[in-house]
Amino acid sequence: MFEQTLKTFFEFEGTGLHTGRPVTLTVYPQTTGGIRFRRCDILFSEVIPARYDFVINTRMNTMIGTDETNSVSTIEHFMGALYMAGIDHALIEINGPELPLADGSAQPFLDAIEAVGLLDLETKRKTLVVKKEIVFENETARVELHPCDTFKITQSIDFAHEPTIGRQEHTATIDTFATDVAGARTFGNISDHEKLKAMGLAQGATLDNLLVYDHEKVLSPTGLRFENEVVRHKVLDSIGDLFTCGYRLHAHFVTHKGGHFHNNEILKKLFSHPDTFQII
Repeated sequence: MFEQTLKTFFEFEGTGLHTGRPVTLTVYPQTTGGIRFRRCDILFSEVIPARYDFVINTRMNTMIGTDETNSVSTIEHFMGALYMAGIDHALIEINGPELPLADGSAQPFLDAIEAVGLLDLETKRKTLVVKKEIVFENETARVELHPCDTFKITQSIDFAHEPTIGRQEHTATIDTFATDVAGARTFGNISDHEKLKAMGLAQGATLDNLLVYDHEKVLSPTGLRFENEVVRHKVLDSIGDLFTCGYRLHAHFVTHKGGHFHNNEILKKLFSHPDTFQII
């Protein structure tokens, strides 16, 4: 299998979930370098590799940067779309600090990528193969990487305090990511919205760009896209976060109540134990 990039560039406009600011992405084909971002609104800004070791914040989203100023947040949905589409190299120029939310899922990004098409490169694709089980856990969650001849994710959540969600579990594979996961939207309880706004978060959140619920029902006018849409969106987050390893993956990622922080920590642990993986 050979590496892939885009056939040509494309632009994507939208509003950031947390900043509420309008933003434009321009996504360019590249033949090397992996996935990289550049803040074109900052003069002489350094390119930011979309790698686990450039993750500088995991509160409510995944932020990468060379420092707090030269940073880009909420990259996980777009990174998930790039992984699903099979993109190995791309440069994303962005004129603001946060990626657009679109409809809260990866589907609009995936549609935009598929609209321009893919280009096969001459370089064979490298895959990170997990050879030994590796675990990261703390008082809130547990995440695991197991050897596997493909890439799949088993994710479970337990929102016992949120009857509208409850406990959900979903397993998706590389063959089902695009159909089962890409369209799942980010979510939140309406009662948390004002609290998040007071913290400087969720400034761009609306009923149209995320799945909103209260303790009794879903408030978003279109309803649920999947019966277990919340956990499917968590799978999407995990795909995007794990792609910051810089490679395609052969592993079974198992996570209970995990989030962006846990996803980043298990990659740090993985790369600090070279005997647990192989690049082929």
